[in-house]
Amino acid sequence: MPHCDSCPVRSTTTAAEPAVVECIDDQSWTLASRGEAVHLVALFRDPGIQDRRSIPTVLDLRLDDKGHLRAGRNCWVGPMLRSLGALPRGLHVALDNGVRCPCPKKDCDYHERVTHCLSATRSWLEKLRHPDGGYPGVLVCDKDLAHALASLGQLTNGDGSVWHIPSPFVAAIGQSVHCFCRPALICPHPAVVSRSARYRVHMNEIGLASAIRTLARL
Repeated sequence: MPHCDSCPVRSTTTAAEPAVVECIDDQSWTLASRGEAVHLVALFRDPGIQDRRSIPTVLDLRLDDKGHLRAGRNCWVGPMLRSLGALPRGLHVALDNGVRCPCPKKDCDYHERVTHCLSATRSWLEKLRHPDGGYPGVLVCDKDLAHALASLGQLTNGDGSVWHIPSPFVAAIGQSVHCFCRPALICPHPAVVSRSARYRVHMNEIGLASAIRTLARL
């Protein structure tokens, strides 16, 4: 992704590229072609690279020697998939960040960064299509991102009314909302799931995987 000269934090680090991932079995995902139709879109907070190093792909994703997806230094893929349970093979999900520069969050107000990136997010979403036609549903996978999008009027209740972030945020997980005028679900960031038993139990209790399958139209 090209450097954005008007970035509010004046980042000199190239942001991570979006990705499309595919479910290949109960516990494994792989990278898929970015030109393919997708069942869902997942939006995350930001690259979150504290040392400003450049990463090539959103969430620091890479493939291991078996062609399975790995993420970052402390991989959360396994814990996340075990918490969700079985998802349909062939499920394709497009991934990107709501904020694309990889600067530490202390460098600039997060709300300002989301505002700056809205046009890029909207443009990216407009290019994506569901295999059965129309736009794919959206998974909003972060507390701060959900809060910022709601304050900007881009995340609402299904009837268009204002969505208010609950406290604690775990209570929001699984809520049906609209994001950029598309059906959406509030989800936790996968790194939070990997370290929080509270989130994993809640995801299982509410049947988040079933709600994801419904949103994906599968």
